[in-house]
Amino acid sequence: MGLAQPGVSTPHDVQGWRRTWTVATSPECRGLRVVILLFATFLMGVADLALTLTYVTSIGMVELNPLARYIMEHGSVQAVALFKFGAMTVNGGILYIFRRRRIAEIAAWICFLVMAGLSIKWGLYASHMSSFASELHETMIVDDARFVMMSE
Repeated sequence: MGLAQPGVSTPHDVQGWRRTWTVATSPECRGLRVVILLFATFLMGVADLALTLTYVTSIGMVELNPLARYIMEHGSVQAVALFKFGAMTVNGGILYIFRRRRIAEIAAWICFLVMAGLSIKWGLYASHMSSFASELHETMIVDDARFVMMSE
């Protein structure tokens, strides 16, 4: 009986991973998977809110969500935060209630992927925005009806 070499999997290791994968992807673990996805989605939603409020209260930004844009134009920072947390609570709560159902897992994956994509977009936006923030107000983007700016 020899020692396994580092980086070389043995048949026992492969069977262990296969067994772990089978358990983790089983319907019995669906509720846990949904909870993990909802938690990750919630964290990305909080980051989205923080970045939105940072930009909308400083240099302004284009908001594509018409309901959020309306609240930004007519409400306060607190109203935007309440709207965002309310939407996340209602949507997450519904998925949590039905977390053991396949459709809830599919919906949770969709929410997670949408927020992951939005997080990537925020990263790109933030890296590009710092280079031409002063030029933003001199361009036609300020004339865009979707452009919003709030005071704190």
